[in-house]
Amino acid sequence: MKINFTWIILLFVGNSLLGQSNSLNMDLVGSWDDDQLPSAFYGAFNEIWGYTDCDGHEYAIIGSSAYVHFFDLADPTQPVEIDRFEGGDVTVWRDMKTYGDRAYSVCDGCSEGMMIFDLSDLPNSVTKVDQTNAFFDNSHNIFVDEAQGRLYAAGTNTTSFGLVVLDLNDNPDAPQLIGNELLPGGYIHDLYVRDNLVYANSAGNGLYIYDFTDASNPVVLGTMTEYEEQGYNHSGWLNDAGTKMVMMDETHGTGVKLVDVSDFDAISVESIFRSTLLAPDFTNSVGHNAFIRGNLAFVSYYHDGLQVFDLTDPENVEKVAFYDTELGNTDYEGYTGNWGVYPFLPSGLILASDMHNGLHIFSLDSLIGLTPTFPITYPDVAMISGDTAVCYGETIELFTTGTASTYQWMLDGNVIADSDTPSLEVTESGNYDVLASNLHCSVLTEAVNIDFHVAATPTIIFDSAGFSTASPASSYQWYLNGVPIPGATESTYIPTMAGVYTVEITDDFGCSAVSENLELVSVDGIPSLDLNGQLELFPNPASQEVQLSLAGVSQTLQYNVLGLTGRKLQTGTWNTASDLFIQVSDFPAGLYMIQLWNESGQVTHKLVVE
Repeated sequence: MKINFTWIILLFVGNSLLGQSNSLNMDLVGSWDDDQLPSAFYGAFNEIWGYTDCDGHEYAIIGSSAYVHFFDLADPTQPVEIDRFEGGDVTVWRDMKTYGDRAYSVCDGCSEGMMIFDLSDLPNSVTKVDQTNAFFDNSHNIFVDEAQGRLYAAGTNTTSFGLVVLDLNDNPDAPQLIGNELLPGGYIHDLYVRDNLVYANSAGNGLYIYDFTDASNPVVLGTMTEYEEQGYNHSGWLNDAGTKMVMMDETHGTGVKLVDVSDFDAISVESIFRSTLLAPDFTNSVGHNAFIRGNLAFVSYYHDGLQVFDLTDPENVEKVAFYDTELGNTDYEGYTGNWGVYPFLPSGLILASDMHNGLHIFSLDSLIGLTPTFPITYPDVAMISGDTAVCYGETIELFTTGTASTYQWMLDGNVIADSDTPSLEVTESGNYDVLASNLHCSVLTEAVNIDFHVAATPTIIFDSAGFSTASPASSYQWYLNGVPIPGATESTYIPTMAGVYTVEITDDFGCSAVSENLELVSVDGIPSLDLNGQLELFPNPASQEVQLSLAGVSQTLQYNVLGLTGRKLQTGTWNTASDLFIQVSDFPAGLYMIQLWNESGQVTHKLVVE
């Protein structure tokens, strides 16, 4: 009877669980577990982290009571354990972070110190390059400020009420101690660091924000020591804008806090939200760790699994997805279930660790899914303007998109000084490329050739016909004393007054060039034309028509009618055997010039139009 009773109860529970919905908008892609691992506290597994190599290949790093495990996610439906490393102790708490192609692991309640792993040979192997107790024997959590190349260790046995700060820049395999100061906020359970600003989850003392620019002399920037639903301030994560953070109190019955940190003098809880899968029977759920990617908060909940919230409207935070990794729980007593989450893989896959059930790999529904990102992807250099003709003397901007921590531009293989930005202003011809680096990953773009076209400098030819230039061009502009002459836009120009003349040409590439100055002291300097006879121009003044008559030897002349600015109004050929009639009825009243010339010279006569 006892056996039958137990069997009936199990059937009931099993059927009840089958009737529950254990997920929303989230699918389990793959998982891994090992029931032979030693157990500590409520289970065998603890923290989770992720890593992406320079080829975009993704990996999972999960801690267990005795080991640090590394997994290849080439096929996320079947994660493959590459290696595991024993630290020496069995413990509840491990924490892992990465910097470049190195991984760092610490534990609490142990004496292992810090392990350092070389990931550069992945996916083939992982190498433990060091295990050191030089800085501490145990640490509850670590955080790497990648931009500054610093590792922060919290809750250490050497600086329990402060932080141990290590510099990784010179040699990530041999960190250098640069800070281990005690802090006014006391014990730090976990932390988030960005550009030397430390957001410290200070257990029962709330939230403290420190400036660690000088690691040996940290400065308090702001605090929030009292707030609604306050508990044991356990962990937090900052959004991309640096204005808000999600904060977890590891206390039953307290919710997740969205904290406004835009003003360090007025830090406040903006909203509180929570998961209560067992409501209405039980509502005293307890969260553990939280992360932000984009507008989504990923929260690992003891008992309730992985919960995803949309932070777009801070006053109305909405749950959009979840996956319960611990279906067997019937209340919120104790601490068991989903320990950690890592939502930052470029593919959008989400990693989670369950204390009993090990590694989980999830994907979000496409309606709320993460946009895949590829942090080590740099396209070829391109011109922002897209112009194909670049003229000498102009500036063109080259750029590379993507996210890199450093840039180095080169011209014809030579490093360009002070060129450490994603874009570069270019004024010189040659082959340009850029080395874009993200810690250990570097990509050299294919070179782009920039050819600055130089327009041929025009030369002014001065003869009896006036000015001309033989330089081929698509357009011309003549200048007198540096001022454009209206209408003087042909390859020839007949000057009407003394001064300094230049001509600007624009070639078929759209590039311009200006001639050297030509100074005309007097229009009388132009060879005079001997007409061998008496020229008559009448009437003068004229209003309708002017007649030109030349007695004597018959000859062929060219003529121009010019305005005072030199603008050509009429042009033609005159055989002096007969009179020339020029219509001026459409001319505005004023003074005009009639020029006559041939290969021997020119002569100019004034004409008044009434």
